Amino acid sequence: MEEKGGPDHAVLDALIAGVPTADEGRLREARLEAAAEGPDLDRVGAAVDALRHALADVDDLKGTAAADAHSRAQLLQAALRHSDRHADDTACPVCGTEQVLDREWASRAETQIAALLRQAEAVREAEAGLRTATRTLHDLILPPREVPAVLTDPWRSWSACRRITDPAELAERALKAAVTLADACEVVARKAREELAAKDECWRAVVELLAEWTKLSRQAEAAKPRRTEIGAALTWIKKVTTEIRDLRVDAFADHTQRIWEKLRRQSSVDLKNVSLHGSERANVRKLIMDVTVDDTEAPALSVMSQGELHSLALSLFLPRAATADSPFGFVVIDDPVQSMDPAKVDGLAQVLDELGRARQVVVFTHDTRLPHAFRSQGLPVTVLKVERGEKSAVNVTSETDPVKVAIDDAMALAKTANCPDAALRNVLPSLCREALTKAIVEAAWIRRSRTGQPADRLQAAIDETERLIPLASFALFDDGLVHPDDDVRSRLRALYGGESTILISQCQRGAHPEGFLPPDPVAFVRKVEALANRIRKPEVNA
Repeated sequence: MEEKGGPDHAVLDALIAGVPTADEGRLREARLEAAAEGPDLDRVGAAVDALRHALADVDDLKGTAAADAHSRAQLLQAALRHSDRHADDTACPVCGTEQVLDREWASRAETQIAALLRQAEAVREAEAGLRTATRTLHDLILPPREVPAVLTDPWRSWSACRRITDPAELAERALKAAVTLADACEVVARKAREELAAKDECWRAVVELLAEWTKLSRQAEAAKPRRTEIGAALTWIKKVTTEIRDLRVDAFADHTQRIWEKLRRQSSVDLKNVSLHGSERANVRKLIMDVTVDDTEAPALSVMSQGELHSLALSLFLPRAATADSPFGFVVIDDPVQSMDPAKVDGLAQVLDELGRARQVVVFTHDTRLPHAFRSQGLPVTVLKVERGEKSAVNVTSETDPVKVAIDDAMALAKTANCPDAALRNVLPSLCREALTKAIVEAAWIRRSRTGQPADRLQAAIDETERLIPLASFALFDDGLVHPDDDVRSRLRALYGGESTILISQCQRGAHPEGFLPPDPVAFVRKVEALANRIRKPEVNA
């Protein structure tokens, strides 16, 4: 049936035309007869046996004391209901005797009914079993949606059993009707299947599908000249799609490179190229990242540290989130600082600051280095503190300026009425010293950001320095070294006045047992506040 280059439609037409026509009405009826199925004789037989057993149980109790008790209980219940409906009439409705259906009689009747019902329990159970068995047999009598004409009479006889209420009659007629119907269905179905086989019914169903396929095949053959044009168009579309995708990836790659340059500080890994590789048929493409380590090519994932991998992930994610056609005006990032060294944290703050100029940036982190990196570089940031209390109650508060927190605590202590001298002598100077320490460290990080000193070296030096005067070296000089105390004091007096070194000394004394008791605690705190604010301002130390 198939010639070189395609199917032989002439042969197919001959096959389709060779199937003889048939009476569709008779075919439909024959299909219905072939599917005929009578009642399940096993289930019907079991239901009839159960009905007969239930009927026998009821018959066995007739004339017994239990049956008599059951009848008497029903009679007394009827009399009680009559008495309740006619409370003013105490005469017996049967014999007419006056003053007999009174309250005493009702009480005795209720007691007697309860005793009789206990005796009649077997009768009630037998009657309930009979009702259940009758209902079970009725439920088996379900005619199909459509009955073949030849089976109308046996199906009618079987369906009529559903209306029989007498249990004995139902048991006898239902079993006979079920057997008759099952036998008739079996005979009719067998003859119908033989008739359909003789009419080649299976082939006829296939011919209908073949005819439809042949029609579509002719249409496809007629449109064959256009397949070349469609193929060329499809090839062009794939090529243009690849070019557009590569252009979009190139745009992201440029942005990725810019972000990576800020996040790769103190890293020997250089990201050269980012591209997508994969065939046109692939649903998923592979991201290829060309990196070099000290100018030597290497696979990215095998040579980069955890902090570098986090930085690379951000470099790839943020450009896509920041595209102009993105429907979102915000970016949410969870704990991006983990495993990053201080230099990368500073770079991350700059990247997020640039991103935040066009959209809202929300960062969740437990690491305090990120807000510190914002503040030390003079970048705007809003810090919210989220705490979970009892029963998972969440409390969100604004994290205030650490210098201001220390000053506020000191001022609250200074203004406390009748405050003990011991607190003013030791606690108050210590709080003021904390404010100056925060201000000096903040100024040191601002200077480090301007001079390009290694962040890890500065942090290590701050951690090792305990006294305020040596600590102030990092905020006052560009070399990141601890200068002699006299040089630091001279620099402090030149920038902030002679009283600055005195205040620092007084705050430092608060850590010693003898402490320092300011004559005017409030004025002392205000002077420390003014000095701290001057130290922390970048323009003062420029």
